Amino acid sequence: MNNEEKILSALEALNGRFDGVDRRLDGIDRRLDAIEADVAVLKEDVAVLKEDVAVLKEDVTVLKEDVTVLKEDVEEIKEDTGVTRVVTNQLIEWAEFAGKVLNIPLVDVSEDYE
Repeated sequence: MNNEEKILSALEALNGRFDGVDRRLDGIDRRLDAIEADVAVLKEDVAVLKEDVAVLKEDVTVLKEDVTVLKEDVEEIKEDTGVTRVVTNQLIEWAEFAGKVLNIPLVDVSEDYE
């Protein structure tokens, strides 16, 4: 085998190796393209999720405001209930007193509400 043949043989061997490398690089490129497409989809999904989170945060803010109003309303109801209880007790005391003064006993209706 002369030098030219040896060189051609070596070049063919190198060319075969480069073909294998090219095939592997093509496979890597295809996988990289698929990964990039997946990343693009994930970015879109994250954008949608961010919008959803923003809406949820707004809803939570509204709910907190509503709870604050409800707490204030419940506090007013508690105060009103306390006043009503005091006034009712005063009316019962007055009715008992008036019943004794006028000699008319107060009718016990508590059994009707049990």
